[in-house]
Amino acid sequence: MRSKIWSRKPSRSTCHSRTPSRTSTLFLLSPSYGWLTVPDSGYVAFTHKAGIHAKAILNNPSTYEILKPEDFGLTRYVSIGHRLTGWNAVKSRVEQLGLELTDEEIKDATAKIKELADVRTQSMDDVDSLLRIYHSGIQSGALEVGQKEALDRLLQEHRAAQLASA
Repeated sequence: MRSKIWSRKPSRSTCHSRTPSRTSTLFLLSPSYGWLTVPDSGYVAFTHKAGIHAKAILNNPSTYEILKPEDFGLTRYVSIGHRLTGWNAVKSRVEQLGLELTDEEIKDATAKIKELADVRTQSMDDVDSLLRIYHSGIQSGALEVGQKEALDRLLQEHRAAQLASA
């Protein structure tokens, strides 16, 4: 997928691309008139984050995507390992993983994801591990909604087990 930008006035030769990427992309047009092809491609073209935006994409992708990622051999990616994530995006990931959590439990797990993401952005593997640990804690009775200390303990035990096996 590529974007084309037309410029008739060299004085207006700067534009911002509203790509869903981690950094904003700035394109400078040449002073001559005509088409300038700029890349707007790769997985970032269909990457989404932020609460209400991600919810809209999950409910009806055409609200923010005029093109289908499948038409380009790509898939839609909703980033949930950051402080802007919403519980609906986390709920979608919980369903993809085949875990059974109530809305309150998902909201509690989302709060933990946001807390950890304030320190550093969480990878999808980090989020998946947290969700699986949360789910197993709920299922075993070792964790209930709102028990932040118990969840922290379960996460520390998991990290210790990973380090011991490495």
